Amino acid sequence: MASAEYLRIRNELMGAGDELILSRYLKPMIDEGASWPQHFDEDSDVFNKNPSAISNTLFVIVKPRTETCGKTDGCEYGSWRTMAGDKLIKNEETGKLLGFKKILKFCLKKTKTRGREYKRSWVMEEYRLASKWNPKQDHVICKIRLLWVHTCRT
Repeated sequence: MASAEYLRIRNELMGAGDELILSRYLKPMIDEGASWPQHFDEDSDVFNKNPSAISNTLFVIVKPRTETCGKTDGCEYGSWRTMAGDKLIKNEETGKLLGFKKILKFCLKKTKTRGREYKRSWVMEEYRLASKWNPKQDHVICKIRLLWVHTCRT
């Protein structure tokens, strides 16, 4: 895939609503075996990594997703915590349930550093389809992004 195609898809995903992410990307992968665009990451361990290594918004296809993803997973720097219950994503025209969106925040472990410290607020939006009967239901798309950074005194 050319860089121009990667940028086109990335820009589409950046501005995409929840329904578009599910219907154009996740559903075709699960129902039709479509490939995830090659310039995007595929990572089954995203819940156990520090997002600080990410410079831009990142889209990841996660497989397999486990029931505890985001609940107890983490790394030495912190862990992802669920911020709210699942948001229902429905087709705007038909009202049919398409899937769910879960929002998680990366919580840093407390450190004993002195001086200036950068506080970062990382958010992950996890998209999954509604079907419980699909054997590939463990596939999700995660959108990971930095909301803000500020300097504070400790």
